[in-house]
Amino acid sequence: MMAIIHPFIDNKTSTNIARVKKILLTDRVTGNKSSFYDKEPIPEINAPDISVRFVDDNVLMTILCEIQHGLVTKIVTEITNSHLFITNMNSMPIVGNISQVSFVARMESDFRMSKEDLTSVLHSIFE
Repeated sequence: MMAIIHPFIDNKTSTNIARVKKILLTDRVTGNKSSFYDKEPIPEINAPDISVRFVDDNVLMTILCEIQHGLVTKIVTEITNSHLFITNMNSMPIVGNISQVSFVARMESDFRMSKEDLTSVLHSIFE
């Protein structure tokens, strides 16, 4: 399989953009068509990978996990119950139903947790 990258300059915004074109492969013996993405093994995640960082009065929380129905709502609820005000949230699918979800939150005046305590609270969502 080949991926062809076509760089060009967008005249409207004067920015460099790279477009990637995925090409399908044909198996010479069976005639089956497949792509690189079909051949990747889907990793299994037994426990979520959670990282928490404090910067001034802000908290960055990154969670790599298997996304299930209603999970993001539970995470948001636990974060707000911990006296944090969410200012930004991003979700990036990795492969299959595995995603990385990142939150930036501002500490409210009632916030009194250590990184370890907040990580424990986030881990408890997955139990």
